[in-house]
Amino acid sequence: MARILVVDDEIQICVVLTEILKQQGHEVFSATSGKSAIEALPSFSPELVLVDLLMPDMDGMAVLEAVKSWEGSIPVIVLSGVEDGETAQRAIVGGATDYLTKPIRADQLETVLDVHLLMQDH
Repeated sequence: MARILVVDDEIQICVVLTEILKQQGHEVFSATSGKSAIEALPSFSPELVLVDLLMPDMDGMAVLEAVKSWEGSIPVIVLSGVEDGETAQRAIVGGATDYLTKPIRADQLETVLDVHLLMQDH
């Protein structure tokens, strides 16, 4: 399927998302910091990135900016525990292809990924 980079400072969320994505047939690299995610970009070469918005060392917007400057066509889906229209708009204007609030259901994640990966293929 696809190579997906999961970035979240909460280890348990990384584990759950990784497990869901692997069950869906994806190759997954998880990072618990923005810095380690950015360092993984060249070697892992993701086709899609899921990034938490609020992280201590480097927030999701900084990771989004780094991914877009590295390879602008990679879809980046921002994850947040906050359902806030202003924050979602800031993420989309910043280059995110989608904004999802946690907790995320496996079927919801699969649908969103299918849409964005399909759009990337065209």
